Amino acid sequence: MAKIFEIEAQRASMTCFLNSLLREWGLWDHVELPELLKRPGQITSGIRIDVLGGEKLWIPLEHWSSLGRHEYGWPVYLEAESSTYEILDFHALSQLLIDTIEVKEGNVAQSKQRFKARVEDSLIAVQEVLSHRSQDLSELSLQSMSFLDAEQYLVVGHSFHPSPKSREGFTAEDRQRYCPEYAGKFPLAWFAVDPYIVRRVSSEAFAGKNWVQELIEADPLLSSLVDAKIPEGFLLYPMHPWQALHLLAMPKMKAHQSEGRILSLGEHGGSWYPTSSVRSIYQPKSPYMLKTSLSVRLTNSVRTLLLREVDRGVQAHDVFCSSEGKKLLALYPDFKVIYEPAYWAILDDEANPIDESIVICRMNPFEADESGQGLVLASLTQDDPFYGETVIETLIESYRQDHAVSGRVASELWFDRYCRVVLEPLLMAQADFGILLGAHQQNILVAMEDSLPKTLYFRDCQGTGYSELAYENLKDEIASLDLTNGNVLPKDMANTLFIYYLFINATFNVISTIARKGHLSEDAMIESLRNILLEMLSRKPRDPSCIMQLLMNEKILHKGNFICSIQDINENTTQNPLAIYTPIVNPFYQNQASEKIH
Repeated sequence: MAKIFEIEAQRASMTCFLNSLLREWGLWDHVELPELLKRPGQITSGIRIDVLGGEKLWIPLEHWSSLGRHEYGWPVYLEAESSTYEILDFHALSQLLIDTIEVKEGNVAQSKQRFKARVEDSLIAVQEVLSHRSQDLSELSLQSMSFLDAEQYLVVGHSFHPSPKSREGFTAEDRQRYCPEYAGKFPLAWFAVDPYIVRRVSSEAFAGKNWVQELIEADPLLSSLVDAKIPEGFLLYPMHPWQALHLLAMPKMKAHQSEGRILSLGEHGGSWYPTSSVRSIYQPKSPYMLKTSLSVRLTNSVRTLLLREVDRGVQAHDVFCSSEGKKLLALYPDFKVIYEPAYWAILDDEANPIDESIVICRMNPFEADESGQGLVLASLTQDDPFYGETVIETLIESYRQDHAVSGRVASELWFDRYCRVVLEPLLMAQADFGILLGAHQQNILVAMEDSLPKTLYFRDCQGTGYSELAYENLKDEIASLDLTNGNVLPKDMANTLFIYYLFINATFNVISTIARKGHLSEDAMIESLRNILLEMLSRKPRDPSCIMQLLMNEKILHKGNFICSIQDINENTTQNPLAIYTPIVNPFYQNQASEKIH
């Protein structure tokens, strides 16, 4: 069995690595395979890459995707100048491609070894998870997943990332306890803190809520904490247990401890569960989830919360409680926002917030954790190494059988429902209200009814931005909306980021997932979605620029996760977020039709 897990982990890791590379790097060709490498009736074409030493790399293709999410054959082959073929595993393949990129592109020598280590770390993590969870995942019913099931189901990760499960800073033991794909769980760590060194911020609509006290009252196992000897007036301060240990080693926190302003109380209470972002955690019986800083590099960045981010989360709650926000939500009653209306941060001796100490209060709409509630889209589209099918494919097949319809009809209905329930409210939030939600796959949660999308939940408000349209409409109601604070974006940047998240990252993956079965092609869904865009444009939204860009631009910009990783860029702190974006073909663009629109 160990060998099976090793091979499946390599195949899954190779797919993510190659999808990311091929979308961003142009030095490859889609060609017919040499006769020796063909499998008649199955695999006849592949990817050819000229690598170091005049050799050729041949990667067989089981399925070619016009959107870049290919399915690769196994194994891959290295052709020497003598026309002999050597089988390569993923270790050899990734190392060879990284070395080739270094020679052909340059500028990566200093970061190459770190990048190689992250790729290997991700591969090891995937293999560990497949072994660790083979029993419970094989028994999971994909048709009746709960919120937590879906969060823990993302065992492979981002389908366009070279190291989707890299966890730089975690030990193997840490991964098992703190990562959702391992089904980790743990109690919260708690501090007692002098209130004079705690920054406490809430939205206007949430003001007066004692959310930490509500957390405590919701957990009967916290009676030991309530009975602890705490200095009078001190606040009980919750924290992720890994981050609590990190904090206690920081000089700023040690100074507070030595002065008696912070007491470490250890871990108390019932189990909390990490969600797919790792640093956000969930307790089914709690009225709130928590999101904390986590000083670990997960994929592209160290996950330390920044003050400007958490202030934006609070601001988003006020925006959706404004007259404009209420109007948007009334138009789409099946669109829900999981607000982040409050946060705490510990202050240093100069009254500056310690970013590593930040903890966010996030609303919890899934206290019951029932089947079909808020399933994270990234898990629905994930290539499953156990079943061989994605969750979306399973849901479509379930609908087909329950309603005695064809696979094509079920696929068309599922995609149409996705467009109406998920895509339309997010796009109209941008086009008619100027509200820019970072709606990538991990921030989109979909509740199901009769195996079809029914309700959209959006999470991660800290990434919310606004166009100039929103600023003009909201500035008199939302005092915190400021042209200088970084989240009121110029039109070009706003549209680029929004298109990447909602269309390239989320919707293109949905399209490729549905198309795998062959009932409905990617091209058919692109054409259907193009017609939806035209229909939305006909409504004359106040800012049609994003829809027009989708319909009229030959290229759109994709976030270069491979570039970001191999150049060792911290995405959260880079001065120019668009520096890692690369152009790809826009599948909605049609020259004659574009002329008519114009």
